[in-house]
Amino acid sequence: MTLRVPFEQFSDAVRLHLQTRDVYAQGDRVRTIISAADSDRKMIVIATVHKSFDEVQALLSAEGLKVHSGIWSLDDDHELLSLPYIGAVSYRANKNKTGVWVGAYDKEPTPIEVLQEVYEEFRNSGELTDISLDDFVEAAQTTVVVLSPSAIEEITNRHQQ
Repeated sequence: MTLRVPFEQFSDAVRLHLQTRDVYAQGDRVRTIISAADSDRKMIVIATVHKSFDEVQALLSAEGLKVHSGIWSLDDDHELLSLPYIGAVSYRANKNKTGVWVGAYDKEPTPIEVLQEVYEEFRNSGELTDISLDDFVEAAQTTVVVLSPSAIEEITNRHQQ
């Protein structure tokens, strides 16, 4: 049995449902997956948070949990390691150079949402001056692609064969 909880409720869920205070975390600088399990009861508690492994370790240790490197696995690891949606935009940076911008999303973005994010990022960084979104799209000859988690998995599997 798997219980998925928000990170903020993870410590309480472990104390409420499991006999252990040992938890496992696997992550990078951006996202960490935390799991704790009771193999006798066949129960696992899982949370994912957009924090680094070191941040997660410090926060959970402060709540009395002992954090180890690793992750409890279910029969299907893909269930634990869910993939994001990927939005990519190719654009003409200048007459000699094409650029690519890539973003990751928890929920499926529309192509216009991806374009708006690129546009805002470029405006905030000073790369774009006074130009409208429509003018940017036309001048930069943008192309937007949104990949679903299943499409990413399919591409990954194709390249592993």
